[in-house]
Amino acid sequence: MDTRTKALRREVKVALAGGDTLSACASRLGMRKDSFYRHVARAREHGLEALARSARVVRHPARFRKKVVDSVVALELPWKTAATRFNVSPSTVRRWVADAAGEAPEAGHGTAGLPKGGGMAGRRRRRGPEDFEEGSLEWYRARVEELERENGRLRTQVDIARREREMNSGEFGLSGRRARREGYLAIEALRPEFPLRDLLEHFSVPASSYHEWAARRRRNSGSVEERREAVREAFGELRRVRGSKSISRHLRSRGVVINHKSVASIMSELGLACRRGKSGRWRPWAGRPGRVAPNLVARDFRPDAPYTRLGTDVTLIRTGEGWLYFSPVRDFHSGEILSYAFSSAPSVDLVLGPIAELVERGLVRPGETTIHTDQGVQYQSRRYVEYLKSNGIVQSMSRRGNCLDNAKTETFFGTMKCEMYYGHEKEFGTRRKLREAIAEYVDYYNNGRIQAGLGYLSPVQYRRSLGFM
Repeated sequence: MDTRTKALRREVKVALAGGDTLSACASRLGMRKDSFYRHVARAREHGLEALARSARVVRHPARFRKKVVDSVVALELPWKTAATRFNVSPSTVRRWVADAAGEAPEAGHGTAGLPKGGGMAGRRRRRGPEDFEEGSLEWYRARVEELERENGRLRTQVDIARREREMNSGEFGLSGRRARREGYLAIEALRPEFPLRDLLEHFSVPASSYHEWAARRRRNSGSVEERREAVREAFGELRRVRGSKSISRHLRSRGVVINHKSVASIMSELGLACRRGKSGRWRPWAGRPGRVAPNLVARDFRPDAPYTRLGTDVTLIRTGEGWLYFSPVRDFHSGEILSYAFSSAPSVDLVLGPIAELVERGLVRPGETTIHTDQGVQYQSRRYVEYLKSNGIVQSMSRRGNCLDNAKTETFFGTMKCEMYYGHEKEFGTRRKLREAIAEYVDYYNNGRIQAGLGYLSPVQYRRSLGFM
């Protein structure tokens, strides 16, 4: 397999898994988006093996070639759609159709009479009355044939309109997504009775739009119960706290493609709803202010490298034994929780413990690492300030009473409590049980919880994808 084929397979695999957009994948290959989309469609239909280039000339049986040509002529499939469905190149389909057009016409067969251009608009023009001298026998014959065709077409349109009224399918000529979908469904239902060309004309539907809808419907032809079961399983795997977009991305990574709107509809039918966080009232600290550091972060929560801009805070959670205080340190680059500590009281040791752990692990860069906090009393203490200075850590603080300045850390608390605490308060009768649950959640948050802001990767996956260990 050559290098270009390997690169193509890699990018197609990324696109199928939803890891990046079609435009971005095509750009990395230096390929047009429509050409790359055809490769993705082939891989979805026939697997990645269909993308391999063959070193030898492949000779297709005559029966196979006739089947492809008939799909273009009789079923009126576009060349590109037929090429994707039968796993041959569009140029090959065009050549086969052109060869069929050069054969002698046969009664009752649609493979003859098709020029090299292909498609409905390029069919060989039927000779009409204008091609003969008026009043001649040939002119009368051509005129009669023309009138019979027009009469037959009008009868077909009348029959379609009658069947449409019987089906009570409404007005299909109206604009709008719902009306177009109803038109597609009506065409699908009436195809056994009428020619496809007449149906497309009656409902004012382009042939390419209809075939695209039909192909998409075949791809998503899995039973409704299977799709519901897939959504139900994904909802449970994501701890019953993620919404339709996250579930859709999770399913896509497993090779199950369901649009997030369909996921939302299925969740509504099954009564699945993710938990929402609780809002609380801010209570300012009324003590005497100490050493307040300047706000160096200034809400710039996207540094260029990890371990350069960190945030920490303290939250308290109720248990059957009393309050449990939790203090994590979060990396603003990827959102990863680097370290944390627990205590039954909001002491200085609680906030110093996680920072000391980072220093021991060598994750602190003297003079480069900034740690951002609010103006809590622990962060203004002499012991805390001197420890940061002795290890070359730059201190930054939010403005007083402004939680948005430390939003990167605050949002983690809201997410954690919503996903693992609210609704389960009675399960945590002891501080030990809550500590174990938080430790388990932090591991899941770092390694398993995908985020849209990180390209639908977990924090650890995002950091490693950028080459940082």
